[in-house]
Order: sequence, then structure tokens, then C-alpha cells
Amino acid sequence: SLTMKTSDNGEVLMENVPVGLYRYYVHKSNYEPSYGEVTVEKGVEKTVNVSLLYTFLKVEWRVLPIKIL
Repeated sequence: SLTMKTSDNGEVLMENVPVGLYRYYVHKSNYEPSYGEVTVEKGVEKTVNVSLLYTFLKVEWRVLPIKIL
């Protein structure tokens, strides 16, 4: 697992990443998270564009069991 922060313009540069399949998870407060996969190949530069959707309202709720007499 690797945690990184973006620059002020929202970019992350990763260098010397071993070849393989990687999964990513991108999140920010008040935005819907984004998940995805990227395959790193030898000698191939990759750009992955990720967009996060703004969440105007967050609603949490739960159902509680009740006992009817």
C-alpha cells in the first residue's frame, strides 16, 4: 500500500514503478471516491486521469429494529 498527496494542481508523479497491475483509490472530503486499475508496462509512460464528483449533501441513516407488543 502506498499513500500519496497530490500537488496543488491535483497531480501525482510516480517514477520507477515496477511492472504489474495496480489498483488505485482516490478520495477527498465532500467528493465521491474513485477506484480503478492501471497496468504498468516496461518502457511505457502512462497517464491516468481521475475525476471526483462533488457531493452536495451526505445523508447517513440506519434502520433500527423495533419490538411490537
